[in-house]
Amino acid sequence: MRFLNPQPYKIFLKHHLRLDFDIFLQGLHTGDRFVVLAEEGVVILKTIFPPEQSEYYDLVKKTRRAVKTAGVTKASVSAAIKKVRKK
Repeated sequence: MRFLNPQPYKIFLKHHLRLDFDIFLQGLHTGDRFVVLAEEGVVILKTIFPPEQSEYYDLVKKTRRAVKTAGVTKASVSAAIKKVRKK
């Protein structure tokens, strides 16, 4: 990891943050999505990427197996939703 020269940035009225061009040279592009982690004055931007299609299908298969193993049915899901909405 290479640290850039510390520079002051500010958040604008509409909560926009203008990043320096050096940030884009690190591989960040217009339209990229990222999460912001902040704690006690430290802010970290972490880019996020959608999973590959094969990873997505693997996750769906694992989820369906787990649901089947747990014995979850459409009726049990509907009942759980009704129960939660009553509260």
